[in-house]
Amino acid sequence: MSEKVKITRKQADRLRETITYGDKSTLIQTIANTPKYELESYNQCLATLSLDELIRALYIGYEVEKKFKPKDWIYIDAKGTHNNKPMVAQIDFIIPPRLQLDNVWHIFMSSSHIRHATEEEIAQEKKRRFWSGIGRDVDEYRTGDIVYDEDKEAMEVINVRDVYLDFKGFSPCKIEKCTLICPVEKRLDGVTI
Repeated sequence: MSEKVKITRKQADRLRETITYGDKSTLIQTIANTPKYELESYNQCLATLSLDELIRALYIGYEVEKKFKPKDWIYIDAKGTHNNKPMVAQIDFIIPPRLQLDNVWHIFMSSSHIRHATEEEIAQEKKRRFWSGIGRDVDEYRTGDIVYDEDKEAMEVINVRDVYLDFKGFSPCKIEKCTLICPVEKRLDGVTI
C-alpha cells in the first residue's frame, strides 16, 4: 500500500476544492500537460508536486504538513516524551529540524507524536504552570488564601473541603468557581499558615 503524500495547507485546500466540485482526471491532465508558468494561479501551488504525488494525493489521500512557529503551543503524546507522559509545551524558537520547547526540551518538527494543542489543553497547561509556580498542585487552596468567589467578591478561605471553600460569614463556593488572588504565603497583613 502506498503512503499518503505530505502537502502544504494551500495544496490541501486546492485538492479539497477539486475533490468536492471538480474532476480529478481533468486536474491531473491539466497539471501534466501545462507548463508550470501557464497554470492558472489557483493551480500554481500544485506545480511543486510530482505527477505521482498528485495522483496519490487525489486517490489515496494526503496529510497536511504541520506548520509551527515560535509561541505556538503543541501537544506531545506519551510516545514522544522522555517520561512516557503526554505534555503540552510552548515553542520558544525553531532551528530546523528541531523545535526548542519551554527553554529546556527539543523535539524534531517531523515527529508523528506532536500536533498543535487545543484551546482546552493550553488553558489546562497554563493553569498547571500557575499553580506549580507557587509550589502547589492545581486548585490546591489553603486556609488563609484570598480568592474571588463566583460573584467576584474577594474572600478569605477559612476551610478547604473536597470540592468547596468555606468563608467566614458567607456561603461556601465550589473550588472550580474560585480564583486565587493571593496565596496565604504572600500575604502582607501578618496572617501566617
